Amino acid sequence: MITPPNCLQCLGLVLGLVAGAASSLPAQDQQVAELRADSVRKIADAAFGGAEAVGGAAVVVVVSHGKILLERGYGLANPKTRRPVDPDATLFRIGSVTKLFTAISTLQSMDRGVIDSLADINTYLRNVNVQVHDRFAEPVTMADLLRLHAGRFDWTYSFFYPSYDDDAQMDAAETGRRFWRTQRPGGVSAYDNNGVGLMGFAAAAANRMSYPDLVRTAILEPLGMTHSVAGLPRDRVPEMVGCADENKETAYQSCPYELIVAPLRPSGDMTVTAGDMSRLLLALLAGGRLDGHEILSPRAFTAFTDFTLNKLDPRLPAFGRVIYESYLGGRRAIGHDGGVGRFGASVRLYPELDAGVFVAVQSGLDWEHPAHLPNDLSGLLRQPKELPPSKAMLAWGAARGAFERAFVERFVPPAAAPPLGGIQTIPLERLKGRYWTPLFKGKRALLDQMVDRLAPAVIVSVAGPDRLRMGATTDTAMTEYRAAGLNAFLNEQTHVTMIFGTVGEGIYANSTGGSAPFFLEKVPWHYDPAATIYPLPIALAFLLTATAYGYTRRKVPVAKWIGIAAAVGVLLITAGVLAELEFAITQVYHLGRWPVALAWRIPLHLGVLALAAVPIVVVRGRRSVMVDSNLRVRWLEGLYVSLLAVAAVAVIGLAAYWGLIGRLDT
Repeated sequence: MITPPNCLQCLGLVLGLVAGAASSLPAQDQQVAELRADSVRKIADAAFGGAEAVGGAAVVVVVSHGKILLERGYGLANPKTRRPVDPDATLFRIGSVTKLFTAISTLQSMDRGVIDSLADINTYLRNVNVQVHDRFAEPVTMADLLRLHAGRFDWTYSFFYPSYDDDAQMDAAETGRRFWRTQRPGGVSAYDNNGVGLMGFAAAAANRMSYPDLVRTAILEPLGMTHSVAGLPRDRVPEMVGCADENKETAYQSCPYELIVAPLRPSGDMTVTAGDMSRLLLALLAGGRLDGHEILSPRAFTAFTDFTLNKLDPRLPAFGRVIYESYLGGRRAIGHDGGVGRFGASVRLYPELDAGVFVAVQSGLDWEHPAHLPNDLSGLLRQPKELPPSKAMLAWGAARGAFERAFVERFVPPAAAPPLGGIQTIPLERLKGRYWTPLFKGKRALLDQMVDRLAPAVIVSVAGPDRLRMGATTDTAMTEYRAAGLNAFLNEQTHVTMIFGTVGEGIYANSTGGSAPFFLEKVPWHYDPAATIYPLPIALAFLLTATAYGYTRRKVPVAKWIGIAAAVGVLLITAGVLAELEFAITQVYHLGRWPVALAWRIPLHLGVLALAAVPIVVVRGRRSVMVDSNLRVRWLEGLYVSLLAVAAVAVIGLAAYWGLIGRLDT
């Protein structure tokens, strides 16, 4: 699926838990070599040449000072015919690098006055009979979408697999339901596929054209990117890089390309050649102009690359207008990474070097591609165990990393130390607590919320007057960091520096070596699964025992009704939750209000009402329940009945916490 990375990968990015993921800034006098075509080719051949033996393919483009230094393909475009990759003709999917095209097209439309950055986007969506029905009073605006500040949009049910993009049709009502905020606007910028998808969809609607036509007229045609296209039309498949099939009977097949419906296409659906991407790199390095054509005005380009607007700290990477900074070994770059299916891609611009790099890899066919994402209950149960990465995936992933490291270490000067004026010291006591990335919050389906909550948190504790201990909840030992500057803490073994900052009342952190601005956010105590996930099934299981209790005491009316209410409540809530897990992503939300109410919310509400009766019956009929003449038995029975009441109240409270209680049409 489209990047960003999964939860554990994000933790690795921000913590530097993987060796070499982050480092302190190197000395400013470190020498770098002159950027030359022959030197770049040697580095690329050394990195990618060895990966060809395991299948898959790659393209590499390096430009500098208005010229193409390297444009090279590796591997086979067609393993069956042995046709090699042609950088000027072979198509690669680039996943979330598409977001750069979306942001540029949107900024261009704003510059031409087609879009008012502060207007409610429903103004433009009316052109295609789509409306965002949002639960927050603040409107969704292009300005907030470009800053990734519009609130978190749900993406849990956003993907499906048509055969080709020509088949990816969706009616207006369903499209509107896919754009639904789960968090109030503002706060720290957070990566959001649905939010960027909405941006591009609305920009296309404002221009009264499709997203592929918007990108074609705004970027592809002006820059002469004649081979590239948004999506993957049926007639372009023969130009795509293909996959070697591990099944010897079939020997070769075209890749089962992951495709995306129209509303999400602006987040990750571009298909490009390396030759075309060289022209985009040259244009961006020139401030948005190439060969007399302008894709961004000077004002729009300044806004596009304004990273101060979303800076958590001058020493940390940040988002501009969708484009983001990254650091490797203290070398600064701007651009974007992407991945979809077995494709991975990255754009890196080094403004100080006046150079740009584009890399795309395709890591072969690893195992049978699922017909749909296993994001419902039956899909999860049917899905085989996750297979380990193939040799091709590992080889091409390692090659990309090796090439980038070698390139920046040899050619890119270290970033200058930024000024730190105006930053306030955060007391150590405020820093301690549990941290997640904002990426883990705001999903709408209960299953996704709970899975995210189970992801390892980062624990920060105070170890002394100038020291912190940090580590993921999965770590066997915490790692110590000592104070190393304003709100900065250094681990002397790994050389990872964690820097803390504030946005409003929130506290965030990231490492100086983070490859992208995926921040850690301090969260309340109740984000612990021990307080929010585990008690729910435990309390439900305990309440289910009331069935036996009510049966054994069926001659006592109060006891009988306690058993009936508890059992009915548990069964209805369980049925409702299972319905949500099974149908919410694939069917219920897409079908509208009545199926939602009938298949999910009504059973949940009835179950909650039944459980609410338990503590009421216990309190009102407590004298009638405990009638046994044996004092010890009466005491134990009273304790058990009291615990039933507490368990019922706990389930009701947790149901409200997870949003299971509420409007029947959401």
